[in-house]
Amino acid sequence: MLTKIPQPIRVIWQTLTQESQTFLVGGAVRDLLLGEIPHDYDFASARPPAEVIRWAHLQGWQAILTGAAFGTVTLRHPAYPNWPVELTTFRLDGAYKDSRHPDDVQFSNNIVDDLSRRDFTMNALAMSIDGQVVDPFEGQTDLRNGVIKTVGDAAVRLREDPLRIWRAVRFVGKDHGGQPFTLAPETQNQIQQNGLWVLRISPERQRDELWKLLGTPHFDHALRTADMLGLLSLVWPEWAATRGFAQHNRHHAYPVHVHLLATAAHGSSEVLRLAGLLHDIGKPECLSLDASGQGHFYGHEVIGAVYAERMLRRFH
Repeated sequence: MLTKIPQPIRVIWQTLTQESQTFLVGGAVRDLLLGEIPHDYDFASARPPAEVIRWAHLQGWQAILTGAAFGTVTLRHPAYPNWPVELTTFRLDGAYKDSRHPDDVQFSNNIVDDLSRRDFTMNALAMSIDGQVVDPFEGQTDLRNGVIKTVGDAAVRLREDPLRIWRAVRFVGKDHGGQPFTLAPETQNQIQQNGLWVLRISPERQRDELWKLLGTPHFDHALRTADMLGLLSLVWPEWAATRGFAQHNRHHAYPVHVHLLATAAHGSSEVLRLAGLLHDIGKPECLSLDASGQGHFYGHEVIGAVYAERMLRRFH
């Protein structure tokens, strides 16, 4: 797995580890275990941020305290300025009253403490420089089985930051031996019971998760999961009107929402997938039946364009 890590990142990691044991954490470890190339490399150690900054300056590195309250320092090695990494102090999180950030954090000397605060077991992983994986919550087993499971109580984890609901659905679109992932029963049940929590999330954060979802290998399955869980209807009332809406036309076998999902599934890019998802969004507003009972949707493309723009602007 270590050979998949770019050489500049390996050099940075080796240098950090010489000062204090430093772990690669989170999504990068998950992606390496899945055989993918990570997009970001985040590290964690027991060193407090002030100590990290002092050490970095002595080394001639650039160090920026990008998360003062959370112990996160962004580091740039002078030889690799285009390879910034984040180094965060091991920590435990307090309550999340704003549904995004912990109210307070407590620094720790224990990597397991740090992993215990993370969202899903497949993200609660750490790797040492010699390739040993720290996995206190059986995340590797869940990865092998293609299961998305929260760390600890699902209701607590999702309530802390409701964006985790969208993240769980996005991860459904990841590849597991040629198949999509599935939600653990307790995770799915909590999303179904508490989907309204997503309305606390800023439009920009939801937009970013949806766009990432559209770029996953099994995006079509992830979209169907989002629909099944009611998320699309919650954020887009226009979508709710399409669910189960019969087209009353011999040329259309499916309700509008199924037709939209099926069309999106054939898109070759994120833009075309989104266009397919919304292309008939105006149909429920325009249904008329002729004398033979056949359904027609005159003007649905005009209404649909208005609805689609409104829906997309709502997500900024």
